[in-house]
Amino acid sequence: GKHCPGCGLLTPQNRAHLLTKSVRGVYVMGVDPDGPAGRAGIRKGDVIESCDGKPARRPTPLADQIQAAASPARLYLRRDGAGLFVILKK
Repeated sequence: GKHCPGCGLLTPQNRAHLLTKSVRGVYVMGVDPDGPAGRAGIRKGDVIESCDGKPARRPTPLADQIQAAASPARLYLRRDGAGLFVILKK
């Protein structure tokens, strides 16, 4: 989305392609390795499920949640079927 570059809405179609257990979330289509997400270890194909315990449903609200979160923000995501937390410093 325009407020969350490299993010997309998780749909049934891309959910099957990503082989994720996530039902809702924001999937990562690309990451700037030198940006905050890349430095936090977020990778293409990850599905972000929450930010500081609040569900991530769509890219624009997620970007707003990250901006409003205490720094650093704590994101819960799924990668290759496993859940993990990453710390995103703004």
